[in-house]
Amino acid sequence: MPIVLDVLHAAQAGLSAYALHLSYISITDSQKYEEKAEKAAQYSRTAEHQVHKTRTTLASGTAAALFSLLTSLNPLFLTSVPSWPKFVFNALNIATTLAARAHVKGFWRAKAKVPLVDHYNEAITTSNRLSVLLAWLAGTWAASSAVGLWGLV
Repeated sequence: MPIVLDVLHAAQAGLSAYALHLSYISITDSQKYEEKAEKAAQYSRTAEHQVHKTRTTLASGTAAALFSLLTSLNPLFLTSVPSWPKFVFNALNIATTLAARAHVKGFWRAKAKVPLVDHYNEAITTSNRLSVLLAWLAGTWAASSAVGLWGLV
């Protein structure tokens, strides 16, 4: 049973690292148009709200990926023997990744790409890829929960 958990945790670590990479790309792409967006936010409440939502969705995706990475590395380096605290962390990761996915997808899915604003368009594409990756992460956490629970019973 521990070998299966090791494989799952290694996959989670890899997916989480890739999610952090996508988050970094999205953040840097969105920062390239942020000055213009903040200037527009001075004159429009809608623009101000969009700037805030952009930042919070990128932060929630990053936070979920970081939490997933840290909790997937812990069993790899310590022990992968199933335990109730690990099961609780699995459940927290499922909830965190699904909540972040809903938050990111809910905001970025409806965004239309704008001609001649390449960095903004890349941020949309990358954020949508991040939401798919967060769903895969939730699936791996559900699988490791099932395997871990099987080992506890």
